[in-house]
Amino acid sequence: MIKKDTFFTFFKGHKYSIYLYLLNLISFLILILFVDINLSEDYEFWKRAIYSLLGDFFLLFSPYWFISNRYKWTSIFPILFLSFFFIVNIWYFRFWDNFLPTTSLHATKNINGMLLNSIRGLVKASDLIFLFPSAIILTYICFFNKKLKREIPLRIKCKWIFFVASLTAFLFFQFIRIEKARRWYQNDFELRLSYKQMLINDLNNPVFNSIHYFNTNGIIFYMIRFFSDYVKISNIRQELSEEELKTIREYLNSHNNCSTPNFFENNKTKNIIFIIVESLNAYVINKEIEGKEITPFMNSLLHEQGTIYSLNVETQVRDGRSGDGQFIYNTGLLPLNGFLTPMMVVPNIKLPVLSDNYKGYLSRDAVFADDGRSWNQSDNFKIFGFSNVYAQDSGDSHVLLRGSDGAMFDKAIDLIKKAKKPFFMEIVSISMHVPFQDPGVPSFDWLQQIEMSKNDRNYLRMTTYFDQELQKFVAKLKDIDLYENTILILASDHSQNITVDKSEKINDVEIPIVFIATNTGLSKRIETKKGQIDVFPTILEITGHFQDIDYSGVGFSMLDSVNNSLDRIEEIQNISDLIIRGNYFHRINRH
Repeated sequence: MIKKDTFFTFFKGHKYSIYLYLLNLISFLILILFVDINLSEDYEFWKRAIYSLLGDFFLLFSPYWFISNRYKWTSIFPILFLSFFFIVNIWYFRFWDNFLPTTSLHATKNINGMLLNSIRGLVKASDLIFLFPSAIILTYICFFNKKLKREIPLRIKCKWIFFVASLTAFLFFQFIRIEKARRWYQNDFELRLSYKQMLINDLNNPVFNSIHYFNTNGIIFYMIRFFSDYVKISNIRQELSEEELKTIREYLNSHNNCSTPNFFENNKTKNIIFIIVESLNAYVINKEIEGKEITPFMNSLLHEQGTIYSLNVETQVRDGRSGDGQFIYNTGLLPLNGFLTPMMVVPNIKLPVLSDNYKGYLSRDAVFADDGRSWNQSDNFKIFGFSNVYAQDSGDSHVLLRGSDGAMFDKAIDLIKKAKKPFFMEIVSISMHVPFQDPGVPSFDWLQQIEMSKNDRNYLRMTTYFDQELQKFVAKLKDIDLYENTILILASDHSQNITVDKSEKINDVEIPIVFIATNTGLSKRIETKKGQIDVFPTILEITGHFQDIDYSGVGFSMLDSVNNSLDRIEEIQNISDLIIRGNYFHRINRH
């Protein structure tokens, strides 16, 4: 081609095909611009997504050059698909602040008049702009389709050159995307990941937030994960045999005995505040660095009269991470292995929930330190039985001033002052989440002077900050004369792969997590190693409600000196899997 023709003669012979290709590229960029305009206030990193999306264009249109001139008009379909994809997801975003998750394909029962009316309220006339790029291409095809058909067909050699060039462009933009992500991991997490590891992470890591995954990885990876997760969800369900039903029934019945009957009877009318603490490793409790305590206030709680605590609880979360921790604490079940239980399971089955055991409580609220989008949190906590769920935006001025956890505790205190008593409240922190860089958290001079990695220092900074904010929160509870009549519970959602002096094993499963409960009427340190699944029945026992319910969890109370869930973990995981996969509690209610 280059030897026989000049560029201009080649362009003249194929200009309508080239124009159509360029028109598709421009339309693709316009669509991204429209989405950015709709979402940029909440997601500034759309500007970084341009690399993955541009690469996606070249891959999506790599077959373009093999399409005969007669059928070049079919190139409108990818743009048309993206137009409708973005319109639907913009509607979903306006209500849920997220892109449509895979679980939505299984929620067909939700399609009703109420849903359609809700959608009608989300539609704006300006949404028609998303059809503008497709309209431009369609107009071009209508005017120039005959001329397209009469163009000289591309030589097979040219087709392959353009095809290889398209794939090269895709790989180039993917390389830029992955390289930026690698630098981010290296700078913020001090992790050096290979390109192979990054690619495996893109395909296998849990999708905790749909829009974040789309922005980070682009449309190609997004659609691969969307439909692969759909296949996974489809394989979750199973029909329970009579033998399996009997196995579940017998196991649950064997748990109906309380190890301390009536001991905590006086706690039945106490308020309950359950704080699920992000990434709190047990080794920071009672730990000093160069004579300075990391968590002086939590350390003091351990010595209060009436405190029950364990610093030897085993993390049992799986791919759902923080969402799994919240799931374990609120249902008394273990998450499925290989699935995002908070997103794939919770919205689709009937579950026993912790708050159902406190129906006599006049107020049941949940307060998040973040926006509640990740892991389907806001929706799940409504399923967990909380009447009101409060979240906060990371860009809020109060959050930037006080830090996420400080603002969270301020919100909780405001709600507690107005709440009818007794109340049940769950509070979910976030500042100690990786990469440990909450912008509202101050620096601590004593930490800056200690020689350690940036990652270790930032983790300790966030941990110290949380401890201080917890102290302020408790002080406010005391100021309004509520602390003594409140059972305050703290439990880590999971451990974090970070150790300050490297003396601890750096394995997420082997780093123990924390359980602390104050004002229980019993002072006790639990020395024996326990499972995270045991927190659910322990809370029921120390609040005086265990003996009044038909217990539906799979763990044992930490106060049980005979039974230990870790000794029967395979059986417990099997029972939990059967309950979830067979939708056991829905089935027994039907009968």
